[in-house]
Amino acid sequence: MKLNELYSFLDDNIGVDIFPIMVPVDHKGDCITYNLDRMEYDENFDGEDNFYQAILTFFCVSPKAVQAIEISEELEGLLEPFTGELVAGGQYVQDTRLLDKRTMYDDGAKVYGVGLTVQFTYNT
Repeated sequence: MKLNELYSFLDDNIGVDIFPIMVPVDHKGDCITYNLDRMEYDENFDGEDNFYQAILTFFCVSPKAVQAIEISEELEGLLEPFTGELVAGGQYVQDTRLLDKRTMYDDGAKVYGVGLTVQFTYNT
């Protein structure tokens, strides 16, 4: 999974800042972080070859719980039904599905978060 393609896709379609792995210390607004959890070869996808599954975790972060939930719902609506190229000429995503959704609160940072674990099946 080409993470630069995913970043470009999200940056073009979501109205908050996006960061790989973690929120920078000096960032104060709403944002989304993403992290590649694992990638594995999928030899049984409709009998075709060269399919992979990438599992990514997204955290939608905000100082307000309602805003974190709204960002996560927007992201989920954008990703869950997605098939096609994330960017023109990019890798073709055959299937995208939500595997897990959870909430959290970080008392030290005083932020709420909604985590989404998403599986992308794509062809190389």
